[in-house]
Amino acid sequence: GRGDDSEDEEAVSDSDAPPPAASYGPKVVARIVSVSRHPDKKATKLSVCQVDAGEERGTVQVVCGGTNVREGLLCVLAPLGSSVSTKNGPVAIKPARVRDCESNGMLCGKGELGLLAPGESPPSVCVELPEAGFELGEAFEPYMMDAQPVAAPAPAAAPAAAA
Repeated sequence: GRGDDSEDEEAVSDSDAPPPAASYGPKVVARIVSVSRHPDKKATKLSVCQVDAGEERGTVQVVCGGTNVREGLLCVLAPLGSSVSTKNGPVAIKPARVRDCESNGMLCGKGELGLLAPGESPPSVCVELPEAGFELGEAFEPYMMDAQPVAAPAPAAAPAAAA
């Protein structure tokens, strides 16, 4: 029966039950290191982003159509091997060529994260995470979007410096 001593094993195993809608594979906290225009002049809405996905994954190149991508943006990456929500169900993230430019993951908006209200249109922006001390490569959780930013301490607020 369920719930005896076998709970731990079941939680780790890949059971046949589909994952909840918002969690198709691990999305991770990442930072855009650089943004350049897509080399195809016709691909005016696409940017080529170098994205730091933490120590384990390193920096990956992602072609993105998000209108808010910029250097330094803390965002959510769906790395290779994960999947994202679409109106037609989950889509696996595989290495792709977008207009002949390599892309190894997807920067997620609320739509890809499965966080839209029913009937809400997917926004054209990537989720922008607050600077709240998250580790790059850390698994994304929806609460992170509402975390309080950690302000860098102002020099005046450092009493230890008055030695």
